[in-house]
Amino acid sequence: MFEEFTNEYFLEQAKSFGDELGIDTRTGSVYMDMAAGHCLRAAFFFANLSELFNMFALDTCYADVLDDKAAEWGLTRHSASAAVFNGTFTGATPEVGDRFFAEDTEYYFTVIEDEESGTLYLQAETEGTECNTLSAGTEITPVDDIDGLEEAYLGEIYTLGADEETDDELRSRLREKIAGPAENGNRQHYKTWCEEIEGVGRARIIPLFAGENTVRAILYSSDGLPCSADVVTAVQEYIDPITQNYEFEDADGNTWICGDGWGDGVANLGAHFLATAAVASEIDVSFTVTLTDGATVEECRTAASEVITDYFQKLALESDEDTDIIVRISTIGAMLSELTQVLDYTNLTLNGGTTNITVDSADVPVLGEVSVVAAN
Repeated sequence: MFEEFTNEYFLEQAKSFGDELGIDTRTGSVYMDMAAGHCLRAAFFFANLSELFNMFALDTCYADVLDDKAAEWGLTRHSASAAVFNGTFTGATPEVGDRFFAEDTEYYFTVIEDEESGTLYLQAETEGTECNTLSAGTEITPVDDIDGLEEAYLGEIYTLGADEETDDELRSRLREKIAGPAENGNRQHYKTWCEEIEGVGRARIIPLFAGENTVRAILYSSDGLPCSADVVTAVQEYIDPITQNYEFEDADGNTWICGDGWGDGVANLGAHFLATAAVASEIDVSFTVTLTDGATVEECRTAASEVITDYFQKLALESDEDTDIIVRISTIGAMLSELTQVLDYTNLTLNGGTTNITVDSADVPVLGEVSVVAAN
């Protein structure tokens, strides 16, 4: 709003005034030296004033101010959470609180216990999505000796880690709540309820999916993957707990067990809600590459995997609410062309084919194997 009021602007104004009065306005003159400090302070004042005006607007505010605006609408920024893994131990079982580290990484894990089942898990000490990529079978070593323990490995991931919600993500949720309107148990209201739960990056709402008074939510994590089971359970309990087996049949003959509809959650009385995780639809990518000087096939594979994963994440979190997700082979080809390791590429396929892949609205594209062959 006040961008034009720079130090140069005020210096030019001071020079103009001085010229009108017949004062020496050359660089280094007494008049200009005295004016310089005032011009700088005036420019600094208007820069701060511009920043203050930005803080009043939803599109330009950030950090704590955005948190305060969200709080006015009952929203709280999702905090970062750590990945939790199943564990495999031979020879002895560690105790709660024992620490392990993964070889060749900077990641440490602490043994935790599920209070209800008594099951032991390994919780990453690094919060965020970094550890989500660790594969089952990764060897881990105890920080302190554990009598009788022979081997320890990470098992399948139990709960995905999540990064702290960014300003843009929180701003998007806030816009949806303001513009919805999310009230009276309408479609937007269910979406807002789902996305209030930490670990949910997006919820697709399917009204009347199995007849009257039924609502289904397809849940995605903040990194565009299927939500973990505990997050799905938390959403279900919050919106419409399941204590009875209320069965509903959809148009395809599939039977679903939904919430009770008793109004014990935030959903309206009589509305039967079901939370489900998106289903991973694995897509393998293969291509032949002419490498740039000095590049290797492995570097190309790693770079390609990163950009394609980002593309799939964007599709999951930003695609239209009511349409299937389309993975476009031309888009992936354009991304490959931009890689610094790629001089040219041919024979690009998705799951062995050369056409776009349509992913059902209840599914989410997940990158499978990336096969890169160097051209002769």
